[in-house]
Amino acid sequence: MKEKVYIVIGGERGIGLSVSEQLSKKGTIVMSGLEESDVAKGTSALKAKGIDVTSMVVDIRKDEDIDKILQVANEKGKIEGVVLVAGLTPACGDWKAIFEVDFLSHIKAMKAIKPHMMPGTSFVLFASSSPYQLPTQMLQPINDALWHADENPEAMWQAVEPMVMARGEQVAPGIAYSIAKKGTMIAAQKYAVLFGEDGVRVNSVSPGIAETENNKVELEKSKLNTENRMWSMINVLTPAKRMGTTMEMATVVDFLMSEQASFISGIDILVDGGCMANMRMQKMIP
Repeated sequence: MKEKVYIVIGGERGIGLSVSEQLSKKGTIVMSGLEESDVAKGTSALKAKGIDVTSMVVDIRKDEDIDKILQVANEKGKIEGVVLVAGLTPACGDWKAIFEVDFLSHIKAMKAIKPHMMPGTSFVLFASSSPYQLPTQMLQPINDALWHADENPEAMWQAVEPMVMARGEQVAPGIAYSIAKKGTMIAAQKYAVLFGEDGVRVNSVSPGIAETENNKVELEKSKLNTENRMWSMINVLTPAKRMGTTMEMATVVDFLMSEQASFISGIDILVDGGCMANMRMQKMIP
């Protein structure tokens, strides 16, 4: 019997690294990331725990890099699941790159990998809690363009650019991130339908504020400023009054990859400690 293989794209640090660790209990991990130093560090951390991992540096915007992942995964065994954690944050400053990596490349990777997957396998895409905070009037004009972005990317760019740039270049990456992650949720719904007849499931996971190294540093900086958005989101708006751990995010992925989730497809699971629910109760979001 072939070894079960789990591909984790963006599995080298933060939530992705915890996903790689958690899924290693099910099979062999093929993990990739964008930065060589992060991949090396993540690989060392996993191997120190006795985890069988094959890692590589990739840019999922490149077809040849997705082919490289596929070649290694197929050599290792049977692809059981694929997790797409890879993404750029607003800090990268390039709103178009955010769309390409966080949304369009996820679709491209799924379409390339799916022919190598058997019934009973699944994809999990990583979105974010941020789209839940977008005004309805912003999303309504662009939902259709996001749904058809894989068929007509030019129409998608034309639809989203006015929304992204409406409040200026400095704000653009943050708005782009939220809209791109909404696109990821939509992609999970669409491809759950397109892949469903072949027995391949697709879902998305939307973390709230997770206990990553970057967020820990940011929270430490905000302790003296209670008007800081992150401080407020955690200590005022999240009923749990804490960040979620990266392993709490990973265990949701683990469940979605399991036989117990065999009838779950086309949904987004929000993992935010009740923050969005409280914001909705306070009428802060739609």
